Amino acid sequence: MDKYYHSTKYEYLDDISELGLIPKIGERSASVDDDKQVVFFSKGEISAVLMFFAMRWFYESHKGEAGEELLASSKAQIEYYDKLISKRQNKKSWFFAPNIEELKRNRDNAIAIKNRTENMKKYQSFEEYWGTGVYLCVDDVQGIKYNHPDIHNCWVENSILPESFNVFVFKF
Repeated sequence: MDKYYHSTKYEYLDDISELGLIPKIGERSASVDDDKQVVFFSKGEISAVLMFFAMRWFYESHKGEAGEELLASSKAQIEYYDKLISKRQNKKSWFFAPNIEELKRNRDNAIAIKNRTENMKKYQSFEEYWGTGVYLCVDDVQGIKYNHPDIHNCWVENSILPESFNVFVFKF
């Protein structure tokens, strides 16, 4: 029997114990620019711990001097791609059309990095970003979807009833 772990903040437990886990774009999902309206899980304890450290790395890579460098770099990339796209769009040749779409994708990626980095600025510390970690454990989640079969981070598009999970507090 597989166990799945959903991480949340302690302050959300009252609402979750009443309503369950409802698919939505939560604070952490928004901070990493994820637009899936789902409930995220980690499959197994090891994946849950790895997700915690991945989020810590993500936070630290977008804060302080590293974050300022990332922000400056992404803004420069956006400006660069905007200029290239504008030049290519002014050409009448069909030859540039496929390349323009690739340039737009690259610009969109730079915009996403800029947005994520700017989102991190509102948090003063990782502890504020993560909160008191609480893991909700659910056995055998139905309708689970994966980004990749070897990756144990997954999601469901349906709600999870409160009686379906156990609560674990994670202290760091």
